[in-house]
Parts: sequence; structure tokens; C-alpha cells
Amino acid sequence: MNSETSNQSKVSFEKTHTIELIDNDFTTEEANELLTHLLRSKIKFLKHQRFSSYERFGIHSEHTNQRITALEHELERLHALLRSVKNKDQVLSLNCEVQIKFP
Repeated sequence: MNSETSNQSKVSFEKTHTIELIDNDFTTEEANELLTHLLRSKIKFLKHQRFSSYERFGIHSEHTNQRITALEHELERLHALLRSVKNKDQVLSLNCEVQIKFP
């Protein structure tokens, strides 16, 4: 066992860890760009995962299909919401946390 592996094994984690992904104010245009990119990246990830599962195992995950549909719907809702903002210089406060739970 090398020293790097030994040091890594000594690290202890809480049962729940939170990453503060977004915590800032953005213009409507910046918020649209950021959130659109996040949602499209997640959709792309899920589509890749779905394709990979089908290629390797010949199965489609209904959960993955539902998540893709839900995220595509949220992307449409986001665009509608941001189009409705009359003042394009409006500042929006965005907060997004990712919570990781260890069993």
C-alpha cells in the first residue's frame, strides 16, 4: 500500500455532504445561459447512459426515459419563465445545492 492510498483511507466522511454548486446573482441572460447549460448537460448525460445501457445490455430504463422527459419539460418551462421577464437587466438570485448521501 503506497502512502497516497494510505492517506486516502484515513479520510472520514459525514453521512451527508452538500456541495454549494450555485450561489450568486445573475442577469436574466446569464441565468438563462447557466441553467440551460446545466439542464442540457444532464439531459445529454442521461441520453448517453440510456444508449450505453441499451448497447451493453439491450435494455431501456423507464426511469431514465422519465427523467429525460421531465428535464426537457423543465428546460421549456425555464425558457418560458425567463422570456416573461420584462426587464432584461433584472438580477436573479440563483441557489443550487447538491446533496450526497452515504448509506
